[in-house]
Amino acid sequence: MKPLSEQPKVENPREFAGFTYGYNAPLFSKRVHDILTLVSFVTHDEHAPSEVALVGVDGAGPLVAAARAQAGAMVTQAFVDTRGFRFAGLTSFRDPNFLPGAVKYGDLPGMLSLSAPHTLWVAGEAGKVPKAVRAAYAADGKPGAVRALTGVSAAVGALIAP
Repeated sequence: MKPLSEQPKVENPREFAGFTYGYNAPLFSKRVHDILTLVSFVTHDEHAPSEVALVGVDGAGPLVAAARAQAGAMVTQAFVDTRGFRFAGLTSFRDPNFLPGAVKYGDLPGMLSLSAPHTLWVAGEAGKVPKAVRAAYAADGKPGAVRALTGVSAAVGALIAP
């Protein structure tokens, strides 16, 4: 199966995002829903894991950021490689990562901020935690729970370390 280059849209000769997203969830939301379904399944499994970690790499960072924001305490730690992604950088409402309202509500840093106070590692941001994310964690009294990493190998090491 090859990657999707554009989101499906409703049949209408006029190109307008409202025709599609007025009644239909964007692909981004559907993918986040799939992640949350998996998290729910794992946390409620008969084996009852003591921790659940999410790792978003290879373009899945924004999806994991959104899922992490919704999952609350069910996800104990998350690693998000943003690759510098911003919703504001999208040029088409047909982009598979398009999410209506994402820019208005703080873009990806705003979404990452919603992970506070839970453990979060961020890569893809030039070795820094975005200012809004740092501020959210500081306001929640857990400034040390968010860390910047420089790549995927650092994340794997951080997640498997005791």
